[in-house]
Amino acid sequence: MLRFAKLADKVRDALGSVRELDVWIGKLRGLCESLQDTMEYVPRSTRESIHQIERLEERLTKKRERAGLKLVAKIETRRDDLLQLVQDVEKATRDETDQVDAEQAPKLLKEFAGIVAEFPVFDEGNLHGFRKKIKKIRYLAERYPADPLSQRIAVQVKKAQDAIGEWHDWQVLARTAGHGKHAKNVEAVELLSSLTAEAFDTAVETSYCVMRHLADLEQGGDAGLGADRKNVHSENAASASLRKLA
Repeated sequence: MLRFAKLADKVRDALGSVRELDVWIGKLRGLCESLQDTMEYVPRSTRESIHQIERLEERLTKKRERAGLKLVAKIETRRDDLLQLVQDVEKATRDETDQVDAEQAPKLLKEFAGIVAEFPVFDEGNLHGFRKKIKKIRYLAERYPADPLSQRIAVQVKKAQDAIGEWHDWQVLARTAGHGKHAKNVEAVELLSSLTAEAFDTAVETSYCVMRHLADLEQGGDAGLGADRKNVHSENAASASLRKLA
C-alpha cells in the first residue's frame, strides 16, 4: 500500500489539474445554458456575462487539452506498475474488508468528534480544511461494506464533502476568472462570486446537519436521521452539535 501511494502520488498532480479543469468547464457550460434559457429576452448585462463566460471556457478548454496530454503520458509511463500494485493491495485487504469490526464505527465517530472540535466556527478560511480532515473518516468507513453503521457514517461524511467540494470549486473558479488574462471579466466574476456565496451557505448548512446526524449515531439513536433541519445556521444549533460531539 505504501508503494502504491508513492507511485500514485506521481500521477495525482496531473490528474488533479485535469479534474479541476473538467469541473470548471462543466460549470461554465451549465451556467451559460441556464442564463440563456431562463428568459425570452436576454438583457445586455446578461449577454455580456455569457460572452465573458464563453471566452473563459474557451481558454480553459485549451488548457485542459494540454493538461490531458501530460496526464496520458504519465499514466502510460506508470501503467504496468500501477496495475500490479492495485492487484497486490486488493489481495492484501480482501479478507479484512469482508469482516465486520464492531469497534470500527465507534472509533470513527469519536475521531469525527475530535475533528469537529477543531472547528468551532466555519468560515471561508477553514471550511476546505475541515473537508480534507474528514476525508479519512469516509475512506476508513467505506473499507467495511458489511458493517451498516460504517456505511451510514460514510454516506453522511460524503454529503458534507460533496457540498464543501461544490463550494470550493466555485470559489477557485471565481478566483481564476478574476486574475491574469481573465481579469477583465467583471460581470462574469460578479456572477461567479454570487454563486460561490450561495454554495458556501449550503456547504455550512449541510456540514452542521451531518454533525447532528453523526452525533445521534454516536449516542446510539436514529433521531438525527430524520431531524428537522431548520435553523442549522444558528449559533445554538451549532453549539449543541459541537457539545454532543465533544
